[in-house]
Amino acid sequence: GYGNMSPSTYQGRSLVTGLGWLSIIAFGAITVYASSTWTAIVNDFFRRIRLPMMTRPLYSMIFWGCISFCWIAYIAGSARSWWAERIPGYEVTKGDSYWFAYITTLTVGLGDFYLQSEGFFVSDVFSFASMFLAGFVLVSTFLGFVGELVMTFIPAKSESMEEYLARTDLQGNVIELRESKSLKVLKELLEEQNDRRRQQQEDEDGVVKSPKNKSALASGEP
Repeated sequence: GYGNMSPSTYQGRSLVTGLGWLSIIAFGAITVYASSTWTAIVNDFFRRIRLPMMTRPLYSMIFWGCISFCWIAYIAGSARSWWAERIPGYEVTKGDSYWFAYITTLTVGLGDFYLQSEGFFVSDVFSFASMFLAGFVLVSTFLGFVGELVMTFIPAKSESMEEYLARTDLQGNVIELRESKSLKVLKELLEEQNDRRRQQQEDEDGVVKSPKNKSALASGEP
């Protein structure tokens, strides 16, 4: 539901019912993908400027919370300017504009405040849709770090959910992972390389003795 627009016919409601599930799935997928991408970019930036502490859950939660609040304020200011320009007789306070931006960004959309369709231009559709989508991603990123911070205070008594899902299928059956030939070859190469390094280190330290010295020590000869 959005504002004062809703389908009134059986065909329209059927269309919304059918496409609603697809749109929710697509919305969730886009939000999760965009959130993980933004998080990876920002964390990489903090590591490059030697601020790895900003990648911790607490500091990340504070950072994304501030960004989300600023973006909600930006949406509120944009909506208030739009109402003043397109709908001159529509009375809305600064608090109302913040309330509208807040409930819209949280995907609640109560309908008490909305952007009237009679004042919409084509550019408004893309601009406000982009602002709302960015707000959804920012808030979801913030809430994700809130959940991650909460989980740090709850010690896991067994394996994590990620580990359980990685080793089981949809029915909970354990998946037997087979090693590929390329992985076996890679492991063998790594083992050989480690053995050569270990042998070289032992030779440098003088730990390895020749067979002649070993036999001399065994016979008690000086």
